[in-house]
Amino acid sequence: MNTMQASSRKRLFGNGMSNPMQSIGMKLFLIFFIGIVVFVMAVGVVSYQMAKSTIKDKVVDSSVSAISQAGSKLDIVLSNYALETKQFVADFSMTESLEALVNPKSEALAKLNATNKLQTKFEEMIYTDSAIKSLSMLLTNGTNISTDSNAESVASLRETEWFKAASSARGEPQWIATEQKGVIARDGAGPTFGIARFVTSPSGEEIGVLVLELKYEMLANLLSDLSSNVQDGNSVIIINPVSNTIMYADGSGDSSGWLGQASVVQLPPKAHTGSFEGADQRGEQSLVVYFESTTTGWNLINMYPTDILVKDTRTILNLTGGIAILAAILSVFIGLGMVRMVGQPLAKMSKLMKQGAQGDLQVRASFQKRSDEIGELGSSFNEMMENIAALVVQTNQSANQVVGNSRVLLDSSRKTADAAKEISLATEEIASGAAMLAVQAEQGTGLTVQIGQQLQEVITSNEAMYELAQEVRQVSEQGAVYMNSLRANTKQTEQSISLMINKVNQLQESTSSIRSMLVALEQLTKQTNILSLNATIEAVRSGANGGKGFMVVASEFRKLAEQSKRSIEMVNEITDSIQADILSTVDALDEARPIFQEQIASVKEADMIFTQVHQQMTAFMNRLGGVTASIQQLDQSQVTLSELMSTVSSVSQQSSATSEEVASHSVEQSGVSNGLVDLAEQLEQVSESLHQSLARFTV
Repeated sequence: MNTMQASSRKRLFGNGMSNPMQSIGMKLFLIFFIGIVVFVMAVGVVSYQMAKSTIKDKVVDSSVSAISQAGSKLDIVLSNYALETKQFVADFSMTESLEALVNPKSEALAKLNATNKLQTKFEEMIYTDSAIKSLSMLLTNGTNISTDSNAESVASLRETEWFKAASSARGEPQWIATEQKGVIARDGAGPTFGIARFVTSPSGEEIGVLVLELKYEMLANLLSDLSSNVQDGNSVIIINPVSNTIMYADGSGDSSGWLGQASVVQLPPKAHTGSFEGADQRGEQSLVVYFESTTTGWNLINMYPTDILVKDTRTILNLTGGIAILAAILSVFIGLGMVRMVGQPLAKMSKLMKQGAQGDLQVRASFQKRSDEIGELGSSFNEMMENIAALVVQTNQSANQVVGNSRVLLDSSRKTADAAKEISLATEEIASGAAMLAVQAEQGTGLTVQIGQQLQEVITSNEAMYELAQEVRQVSEQGAVYMNSLRANTKQTEQSISLMINKVNQLQESTSSIRSMLVALEQLTKQTNILSLNATIEAVRSGANGGKGFMVVASEFRKLAEQSKRSIEMVNEITDSIQADILSTVDALDEARPIFQEQIASVKEADMIFTQVHQQMTAFMNRLGGVTASIQQLDQSQVTLSELMSTVSSVSQQSSATSEEVASHSVEQSGVSNGLVDLAEQLEQVSESLHQSLARFTV
């Protein structure tokens, strides 16, 4: 039985294959099976996901509308309580009573009346609204006026966060989060929440904090529309801005454990109304819908567990699984049918082609009568085998002819190869000689180029020397002219110095004459002094009256003599100075005369040198012109030599290139000949191998 099953699998999924997974029958089967199952599963999963998304969208739309209505309703009610506290604070009679309570100067009767009035007002508010748990006035003097007899002391309540917040708010309402044991009494009677407002008198005096305590059940009653379906798995909570739980309601009926605790729900920042998916208080994945109260700043949240929302969609998923199983069974039958129609004929064709590959050209396909592609494949296979058989017979005959021709070709190729080797050796020797000649010609060309460059440098230097010689000759001519002029000027200077010496000698003689005149004037001055002295003596002798005239004359003579003496001394000093300067001038001129005489001799000698330089530079320029002509002739000869060397180098390079090209062709010819010999040998081997290979076919 097992043998029959194995043979059946071979017929279906591939005959003679080591791995059935590689057969086309198995591939077709897997394609149909996997394609149908995957398509059905994909459609089912997509339908399931779309149904889940649709349900979530519908729940979000309805929940956002419901929570917005419930939140607005809650805002209206709580706003009324905030308004009541504001009206209480604005009541002048109430604030007047409160002032009397906190004023230490008030009489006891006034305080009692104020307390009764306040209690009456509180009781009226409680009787008119059953949701109010208590009303308390926490005065600054430590008095607590409350409708709850179990109320805590003011000192104790001052430590609470809501009391501190109300005191800081200065008249703004502060909502008190739900306290498990109560806000004012803390006696465990039940959870409560409330509103606190700081109260001041019209004059600005601090009175205390007004606390309106509300029952927790009031929140549940206001949100009854949302909490009515908590049995379906959803939960309703209220949290304050610091995420403390104000209210909690779910299907369990016990919400006390969550009040006042921190909520795990994290709302998006700066969002007032919306929805998202996240974890609820128990950590389960839920659809969260939220609404922010504009009155209290609290957030009203409605959470729906995702599993409960989409539990009805599991029917689609289960139905998809069942359909996928049916589709898998159907795909098995379809795949097996395709294997029988396609896989089996292809497996048989594979077996026939293997027999043909082994040399049996007499095999033929038996399903060529089919009208589909498989039938055409069988007909084409039979035609191919017949054509191959005819080709093998013809190829066998051609192979015998090729064997004979290859032997003749082998002999001819060997002779051609020997001749090509000899030609290649000869052309290589010619090419090496031509290359050496080209190298030497290039070296000669390089030398001639260098010689030409050096001759150009010599010509340039010669021209520069000629120009310098011309400049030197011109300078020597100018020097000779300048020296002639200098010699004439020096001679004229010498004559002027001689004339100056004569004038100075004459001036010295004049100063000597002046000195002799000064001696005479000096004698005259002395005689004048003597005359003035004699006149003075005669005036004394003549008496007082007759001697006054002599006294005046004597005085004038004496003054004139003294003035003449001073003038003569001054002229004498000037004359001495002039005579000293004349003597120094004469000495300087005597010293300068030999120098000018030596300068005249030097000028004459320099004039002779410039004349000789001019004559020698003229002779040097004549010789330099002859050298320049010789160098120019040598340069023309070098140019001719350079052209000849370039021609020789070009011819040698062309000869070398031609020789190398011939040598290259000879080498190529030798290689071709050797390759031809190898090809002839290979052709002979291939012919024999082909003949042996064709012998394996059965025609």
